Amino acid sequence: MSTPVSHAADYAPIVVEHDDGWAQPRVEILDTKRRPVRAWLYRVVSELAWPVAEQERHRTETEAIRGYQQELAHRSRQRRHAHALDRWWAGPPPYGYRTRTHRVSDEDGFTRRLRRLVPDTRRAHLVPLIFAWFLDGHGPSAIAARLATDPDQYPPPHVDGRSRSWTPRVARGVLTNPAYLGFVVHDRTADGRLLPPRNWIWSREHAHAALVDPETFWTAYARLHPHHLQRPGHEGAGGAS
Repeated sequence: MSTPVSHAADYAPIVVEHDDGWAQPRVEILDTKRRPVRAWLYRVVSELAWPVAEQERHRTETEAIRGYQQELAHRSRQRRHAHALDRWWAGPPPYGYRTRTHRVSDEDGFTRRLRRLVPDTRRAHLVPLIFAWFLDGHGPSAIAARLATDPDQYPPPHVDGRSRSWTPRVARGVLTNPAYLGFVVHDRTADGRLLPPRNWIWSREHAHAALVDPETFWTAYARLHPHHLQRPGHEGAGGAS
Protein backbone atom coordinates (compact mmCIF):
# COMPACT_ATOMS: atom_id res chain seq x y z
CA MET A 1 0.00 0.00 0.00
CA SER A 2 1.44 3.30 -1.13
CA THR A 3 2.10 6.09 1.32
CA PRO A 4 0.02 9.28 0.63
CA VAL A 5 2.07 12.20 -0.60
CA SER A 6 1.73 15.37 1.46
CA HIS A 7 1.42 18.71 -0.33
CA ALA A 8 1.97 20.74 2.83
CA ALA A 9 5.11 22.18 1.35
CA ASP A 10 2.99 23.81 -1.37
CA TYR A 11 1.18 25.86 1.27
CA ALA A 12 4.12 26.70 3.51
CA PRO A 13 5.14 30.33 3.55
CA ILE A 14 8.59 31.35 2.44
CA VAL A 15 10.40 33.63 4.86
CA VAL A 16 12.70 36.19 3.25
CA GLU A 17 14.98 38.33 5.39
CA HIS A 18 16.37 41.66 4.19
CA ASP A 19 19.35 43.33 5.77
CA ASP A 20 20.87 46.13 3.71
CA GLY A 21 22.98 47.42 6.57
CA TRP A 22 20.88 50.56 7.07
CA ALA A 23 17.52 49.36 8.33
CA GLN A 24 16.51 46.75 10.84
CA PRO A 25 16.09 43.28 9.33
CA ARG A 26 12.51 42.72 8.25
CA VAL A 27 10.60 39.63 7.28
CA GLU A 28 8.30 39.25 4.31
CA ILE A 29 5.92 36.33 3.91
CA LEU A 30 5.48 35.26 0.31
CA ASP A 31 2.36 33.15 0.09
CA THR A 32 2.82 30.45 -2.54
CA LYS A 33 -0.53 28.82 -1.97
CA ARG A 34 -2.04 27.54 -5.17
CA ARG A 35 -5.20 29.44 -6.04
CA PRO A 36 -7.86 28.74 -8.65
CA VAL A 37 -8.28 30.92 -11.74
CA ARG A 38 -11.23 32.71 -10.11
CA ALA A 39 -9.01 34.00 -7.32
CA TRP A 40 -6.39 35.30 -9.70
CA LEU A 41 -9.10 36.96 -11.79
CA TYR A 42 -10.45 38.63 -8.67
CA ARG A 43 -6.96 39.87 -7.83
CA VAL A 44 -6.49 41.34 -11.32
CA VAL A 45 -9.84 43.13 -11.14
CA SER A 46 -9.15 44.48 -7.65
CA GLU A 47 -5.69 45.75 -8.54
CA LEU A 48 -6.45 47.16 -12.00
CA ALA A 49 -10.14 47.88 -12.47
CA TRP A 50 -10.83 49.43 -9.06
CA PRO A 51 -7.91 51.87 -9.16
CA VAL A 52 -9.09 53.00 -12.61
CA ALA A 53 -12.55 53.64 -11.20
CA GLU A 54 -11.05 55.53 -8.28
CA GLN A 55 -8.97 57.62 -10.67
CA GLU A 56 -12.03 58.43 -12.76
CA ARG A 57 -13.99 59.47 -9.67
CA HIS A 58 -11.08 61.62 -8.49
CA ARG A 59 -10.77 63.23 -11.93
CA THR A 60 -14.50 64.00 -12.02
CA GLU A 61 -14.44 65.53 -8.54
CA THR A 62 -11.32 67.55 -9.36
CA GLU A 63 -12.87 68.94 -12.55
CA ALA A 64 -16.03 69.90 -10.64
CA ILE A 65 -14.00 71.70 -7.95
CA ARG A 66 -11.87 73.43 -10.58
CA GLY A 67 -14.96 74.55 -12.48
CA TYR A 68 -16.49 75.93 -9.28
CA GLN A 69 -13.30 77.84 -8.45
CA GLN A 70 -13.13 79.26 -11.97
CA GLU A 71 -16.74 80.40 -11.70
CA LEU A 72 -16.02 82.13 -8.39
CA ALA A 73 -12.93 83.80 -9.87
CA HIS A 74 -14.97 84.96 -12.89
CA ARG A 75 -17.67 86.46 -10.67
CA SER A 76 -15.07 88.15 -8.48
CA ARG A 77 -13.37 89.60 -11.58
CA GLN A 78 -16.68 90.91 -12.88
CA ARG A 79 -17.47 92.49 -9.50
CA ARG A 80 -14.05 94.19 -9.33
CA HIS A 81 -14.55 95.39 -12.89
CA ALA A 82 -17.94 96.91 -12.03
CA HIS A 83 -16.54 98.50 -8.87
CA ALA A 84 -13.68 100.04 -10.85
CA LEU A 85 -16.10 101.57 -13.33
CA ASP A 86 -18.08 102.98 -10.38
CA ARG A 87 -14.87 104.52 -8.90
CA TRP A 88 -14.51 102.13 -5.96
CA TRP A 89 -10.98 101.12 -4.96
CA ALA A 90 -9.86 97.54 -4.23
CA GLY A 91 -6.61 96.52 -2.61
CA PRO A 92 -3.96 98.49 -0.71
CA PRO A 93 -3.92 102.23 -1.48
CA PRO A 94 -1.07 103.62 -3.59
CA TYR A 95 1.60 105.72 -1.92
CA GLY A 96 0.21 109.16 -1.16
CA TYR A 97 -3.35 107.94 -0.58
CA ARG A 98 -5.37 106.29 2.14
CA THR A 99 -8.80 104.71 1.91
CA ARG A 100 -12.15 105.88 3.25
CA THR A 101 -14.85 103.25 3.74
CA HIS A 102 -18.47 103.74 2.61
CA ARG A 103 -21.46 101.54 3.33
CA VAL A 104 -23.39 101.00 0.09
CA SER A 105 -26.64 99.04 -0.35
CA ASP A 106 -27.41 97.38 -3.68
CA GLU A 107 -30.78 96.71 -5.34
CA ASP A 108 -31.21 93.45 -3.43
CA GLY A 109 -30.76 95.16 -0.08
CA PHE A 110 -27.27 93.81 0.59
CA THR A 111 -24.92 96.30 2.24
CA ARG A 112 -21.29 96.31 1.16
CA ARG A 113 -18.32 98.16 2.56
CA LEU A 114 -16.63 99.84 -0.40
CA ARG A 115 -13.67 102.19 -0.37
CA ARG A 116 -12.52 105.33 -2.11
CA LEU A 117 -9.09 106.93 -2.13
CA VAL A 118 -8.37 110.20 -0.35
CA PRO A 119 -4.97 111.97 -0.18
CA ASP A 120 -2.65 111.07 2.68
CA THR A 121 -1.62 114.42 4.16
CA ARG A 122 1.82 113.08 5.21
CA ARG A 123 2.76 111.57 1.87
CA ALA A 124 0.68 113.08 -0.94
CA HIS A 125 3.05 116.01 -1.53
CA LEU A 126 5.96 113.62 -2.23
CA VAL A 127 4.34 112.03 -5.28
CA PRO A 128 4.79 115.04 -7.62
CA LEU A 129 8.30 115.45 -6.18
CA ILE A 130 9.17 111.88 -7.18
CA PHE A 131 7.92 112.55 -10.71
CA ALA A 132 9.92 115.79 -10.87
CA TRP A 133 13.11 114.03 -9.82
CA PHE A 134 12.56 111.35 -12.45
CA LEU A 135 11.95 113.84 -15.23
CA ASP A 136 15.13 115.65 -14.16
CA GLY A 137 17.07 112.51 -15.02
CA HIS A 138 17.18 110.53 -11.75
CA GLY A 139 16.31 106.86 -12.09
CA PRO A 140 14.21 104.76 -9.68
CA SER A 141 17.34 103.53 -7.86
CA ALA A 142 18.65 107.04 -7.23
CA ILE A 143 15.19 108.25 -6.17
CA ALA A 144 14.77 105.36 -3.71
CA ALA A 145 18.22 105.99 -2.24
CA ARG A 146 17.48 109.67 -1.75
CA LEU A 147 14.08 109.00 -0.15
CA ALA A 148 15.65 106.48 2.24
CA THR A 149 18.10 109.06 3.63
CA ASP A 150 15.49 110.86 5.74
CA PRO A 151 12.41 108.86 6.82
CA ASP A 152 11.02 111.87 8.69
CA GLN A 153 11.10 114.15 5.66
CA TYR A 154 10.21 111.36 3.21
CA PRO A 155 7.86 108.97 5.06
CA PRO A 156 8.24 105.42 3.72
CA PRO A 157 5.30 103.45 2.29
CA HIS A 158 2.87 102.04 4.81
CA VAL A 159 1.18 98.77 3.81
CA ASP A 160 -1.11 96.69 6.04
CA GLY A 161 -0.03 98.60 9.12
CA ARG A 162 3.68 98.05 8.45
CA SER A 163 6.32 100.38 7.07
CA ARG A 164 8.17 99.28 3.97
CA SER A 165 11.57 100.41 2.83
CA TRP A 166 12.13 102.63 -0.16
CA THR A 167 13.37 100.41 -3.00
CA PRO A 168 13.77 100.98 -6.76
CA ARG A 169 10.74 98.76 -7.30
CA VAL A 170 8.59 100.90 -5.01
CA ALA A 171 9.76 104.11 -6.70
CA ARG A 172 9.07 102.61 -10.12
CA GLY A 173 5.61 101.58 -8.96
CA VAL A 174 4.84 105.18 -8.07
CA LEU A 175 6.00 106.38 -11.49
CA THR A 176 3.80 103.92 -13.38
CA ASN A 177 0.59 103.98 -11.33
CA PRO A 178 -2.26 105.71 -13.22
CA ALA A 179 -4.21 106.12 -9.97
CA TYR A 180 -2.31 109.42 -9.53
CA LEU A 181 -4.36 110.79 -12.43
CA GLY A 182 -7.47 110.59 -10.26
CA PHE A 183 -9.00 107.45 -11.80
CA VAL A 184 -9.49 103.87 -10.67
CA VAL A 185 -7.75 101.66 -13.24
CA HIS A 186 -8.36 97.92 -13.53
CA ASP A 187 -6.89 95.08 -15.63
CA ARG A 188 -3.40 96.52 -15.99
CA THR A 189 -1.90 93.03 -16.12
CA ALA A 190 -2.85 89.65 -17.56
CA ASP A 191 -1.08 86.39 -16.68
CA GLY A 192 1.65 88.38 -14.93
CA ARG A 193 2.29 90.51 -18.01
CA LEU A 194 1.83 94.28 -18.11
CA LEU A 195 -0.79 95.30 -20.66
CA PRO A 196 -0.51 98.46 -22.77
CA PRO A 197 -2.57 101.41 -21.49
CA ARG A 198 -5.15 101.10 -24.28
CA ASN A 199 -6.26 97.79 -22.70
CA TRP A 200 -6.74 99.16 -19.20
CA ILE A 201 -10.22 99.56 -17.71
CA TRP A 202 -10.78 103.11 -16.40
CA SER A 203 -13.46 104.43 -14.09
CA ARG A 204 -16.14 106.39 -15.88
CA GLU A 205 -15.34 109.57 -13.98
CA HIS A 206 -12.71 110.98 -11.65
CA ALA A 207 -12.75 108.88 -8.51
CA HIS A 208 -10.39 110.85 -6.24
CA ALA A 209 -8.07 113.84 -6.20
CA ALA A 210 -5.27 113.63 -8.78
CA LEU A 211 -1.69 114.08 -7.54
CA VAL A 212 0.00 114.59 -10.93
CA ASP A 213 -1.14 116.03 -14.24
CA PRO A 214 -1.59 113.81 -17.32
CA GLU A 215 1.37 115.24 -19.24
CA THR A 216 3.78 114.57 -16.37
CA PHE A 217 2.50 111.04 -15.83
CA TRP A 218 2.56 109.97 -19.48
CA THR A 219 5.99 111.45 -20.06
CA ALA A 220 7.40 109.45 -17.17
CA TYR A 221 5.47 106.33 -18.21
CA ALA A 222 6.81 106.54 -21.78
CA ARG A 223 10.38 106.65 -20.49
CA LEU A 224 9.88 103.53 -18.40
CA HIS A 225 7.78 101.68 -21.00
CA PRO A 226 8.81 102.97 -24.43
CA HIS A 227 7.19 99.98 -26.15
CA HIS A 228 3.77 101.14 -24.92
CA LEU A 229 3.56 103.96 -27.46
CA GLN A 230 -0.17 104.61 -27.37
CA ARG A 231 -2.07 106.23 -24.52
CA PRO A 232 -5.63 105.23 -23.82
CA GLY A 233 -8.27 107.28 -25.57
CA HIS A 234 -9.58 108.60 -22.27
CA GLU A 235 -10.40 112.25 -21.83
CA GLY A 236 -9.23 112.54 -18.26
CA ALA A 237 -6.17 110.38 -18.82
CA GLY A 238 -4.52 112.69 -21.28
CA GLY A 239 -6.21 111.70 -24.50
CA ALA A 240 -4.81 109.59 -27.31
CA SER A 241 -1.34 110.21 -28.58
